[in-house]
Amino acid sequence: MTHELLDLLNLFDPIGLEETNAQAALLRRVDTKYVLRPDQLQALLPAWVDDYRVLEIEGARSSHYHSVYYDTPGLALYRAHHAGASSRVKFRLREYTESNLSYYEVKIRSNKGITDKQRSRMRETQSLEEHLEHSVQQHPRHLQGELVQETLQIDYDRITLVAKTGSERVTVDRNLHFSAEGRSVLLDDRIIVEVKQERGKRTSLDRQMRSIGIKPGSISKYCLGILQLYPEAKRNRFKLPMRILDKQLRTNGIDASGGRGHQDCTGTRRAAKLGRAVDEARSCDYRLQSLQQLIA
Repeated sequence: MTHELLDLLNLFDPIGLEETNAQAALLRRVDTKYVLRPDQLQALLPAWVDDYRVLEIEGARSSHYHSVYYDTPGLALYRAHHAGASSRVKFRLREYTESNLSYYEVKIRSNKGITDKQRSRMRETQSLEEHLEHSVQQHPRHLQGELVQETLQIDYDRITLVAKTGSERVTVDRNLHFSAEGRSVLLDDRIIVEVKQERGKRTSLDRQMRSIGIKPGSISKYCLGILQLYPEAKRNRFKLPMRILDKQLRTNGIDASGGRGHQDCTGTRRAAKLGRAVDEARSCDYRLQSLQQLIA
């Protein structure tokens, strides 16, 4: 973590894990996602201090996550996302590195846009194979008769903000690292910010984002990883947004879309309410706006 980011996080009041789980567990929720550059995040964080506290665990205000995703050999779960299916599922094993805890999780997105996360703590008496077998039995329609296997690993650093009032929670995922079958790519110039709440009402953070021209999108880290590491995966619906990532991916030896490079579109606009810092975050970045539309 940079000194600048650490200094900004120290502006927030802390909240512990137990209180966070009691106030904002949000296993059934509505998600709103944004993609930012690191400089935009640093410009916006001071505007969130009055409304949020930061999760602190043993003095640390950022935690490392390791997730393993499971899909069929034909990537049926990814293909459903690519096709825009309104009802979708994901299977993953998530490890919380600092606390040495692991959970098997099933994320179910309904046709009403509500995400229901079911999680079971991994124990010696329950094997991963048993969890996966149960998932296959419970979701045959999504798997099209195929079995599942490990498909993708994702590592990232997460900052968690918890609203001072209500049950809203905001996660900030940085340093995204994807790996699969001996291939890997680091995506460290994009940050995924996700607002999680019981109902899809607009929050103060949403209003600030919109006031500086940053629109929400539905960004799946799983789909980003598949697009970068599985050249055979369908991508027609994602071609334009994936061109945006080409420059970053080529630095890691991967060209995901085969598209040509893009010039940066930079500039500033006034943002009277948030001042000059937020005005900088409003930089007209065509690449960023397209990435926010990655998964409609």
